[in-house]
Amino acid sequence: MKHLFAFTLTTFILFGTAAAQNPTSVQAAYEARTPSWWTNLPTNLSDDLHAADQGTQAVALQNVTYFATHHGERVDLRLAVPKLLDIARFASEPAHRTMALIALNEIGTPYALEQVAELMRFERHPIAQVVGRGIASR
Repeated sequence: MKHLFAFTLTTFILFGTAAAQNPTSVQAAYEARTPSWWTNLPTNLSDDLHAADQGTQAVALQNVTYFATHHGERVDLRLAVPKLLDIARFASEPAHRTMALIALNEIGTPYALEQVAELMRFERHPIAQVVGRGIASR
């Protein structure tokens, strides 16, 4: 029982404060970035999407989606569309294909959305199908 209490307390100390972090402070941290950071961001994310390491690629997929969703007016992520389409077509992990579909939706170019509709003819994973068909029906 003591160990459970110690584990719970340690978990709260380590992660509780991060979980309680104010989203406004996260937004403010990005607002403080320099113009050159924003200029280089699409290239850096695109490079990470091309990484051979699947962990790096998964983080890049999440970051592309985040920045397209929350900072789309500030950063042009169209550079990532060809690689996102490759991931959506050929990634062995269904989760990566699904994340690529979500990122394509958030970038939202007509070409990307047309390609998502085409990809759905071949997708077999049920979650990726639901996500892709929802995007294609927009």
